[in-house]
Amino acid sequence: VHTDAAVFEAAGFDFREPLVRDVAPVGAYLVGVADGAAALVVVKADFTGHAALAVESALPGVVFDAAFAFDEGVYVAGSDGTLYKVLVDLITIDEACWAASGVDAPTCATTAALASAATAIAAGSGSGTNCA
Repeated sequence: VHTDAAVFEAAGFDFREPLVRDVAPVGAYLVGVADGAAALVVVKADFTGHAALAVESALPGVVFDAAFAFDEGVYVAGSDGTLYKVLVDLITIDEACWAASGVDAPTCATTAALASAATAIAAGSGSGTNCA
């Protein structure tokens, strides 16, 4: 299951990260990764807020165009031909990390990581793994 981030923008919810193209549902949240693994964006499923978490290892030049939920986890397809699992404990995100729609999220102590889950055929944009 995945949802194009543009759906939220069309609904008037702005999570202030233009480099996140797709999000996937996990629990009461929607999760997406910015290009280059510059940030992980978490949106509350009821659209009452969003948080931006630092990703422990940046991946310069890698585009994440597809995010999807599988087996109670979130995965993102990278343009480098790798399927990554998002490693984050959503329950530990401090209340001070959340921001309202249209407001930049504050710096948050909670971080995320990406772990290689599988090798895929490089699609150039990250969409190929999700659409195959």
